[in-house]
This record gives sequence, C-alpha cells and structure tokens, in this order.
Amino acid sequence: MVRRTLVTVVVLVAFVAATGCSESRAMFGQPDDGESVRVGVGQVLEVALPSNATTGYSWQVVEVPAFLTQSGESVFEAPEDDDVVGAGGTEMLRFEVTGAGSGVLLLEYRRPWESEAPARETFTLDITAR
Repeated sequence: MVRRTLVTVVVLVAFVAATGCSESRAMFGQPDDGESVRVGVGQVLEVALPSNATTGYSWQVVEVPAFLTQSGESVFEAPEDDDVVGAGGTEMLRFEVTGAGSGVLLLEYRRPWESEAPARETFTLDITAR
C-alpha cells in the first residue's frame, strides 16, 4: 500500500512538471495600487486594471524595474455579459520576473498621443523580487 501511494505521488509530480502547471503567477489589480509586494524570480506578474478601449485611453508603462520584462502587448477584455458598445472592461499587462531586485512599476492611464497631458489615473507597485 505504501509503495502504491509513493508511485502515485511520483507520477503526479512528473505530470505537473511535464504539463507546465508549475508556472506561478502573481496577480495584482486596482486595490493593490501603491502597495509593496514580493514576487519570485521566474513568476509571471499580471496587472489587471479597469479600462475602456473605446475612449482612446489605455494603461501605459512609464517605469519598469530592470528585473521585469513585459510579455507582449496589453490585452483588453470586455465583460462577457455586457453587449453595450463602448462599455469598459479590464486591461491586462504581463511581466516576467527575470531576476532579483527591487524597484517601482509605474503605469499611467492616458491617451498615447496626449503625452504632455496629465495622466487620468496612475498605478504603482513597489516590487521586491527574490
């Protein structure tokens, strides 16, 4: 019985490793604005913030620590149950934690072509990666 349990555990660990389920994510949103957070090297840091793509506003990366690498462009997701044209949704930005360190992630909600105008909103995270 003990041998069967041990074999089952070994098979499960091998399955998790083979399917990539070991990737961990650190998810943050509007309630985390201004917070100090810790993440691990190798994690994916995700920031999901309210946004409305039809207004021309989007979240712009203003400051990013050297140990974070943005993964692709931001992605806008409209609510599934809202068929209203022009309705807001959520904008998701992803960053890979590529090394250890500490620094500030600063995002601004603005129209990209209005670079001189003040940001409509800002979002900051004070990040420590280990």
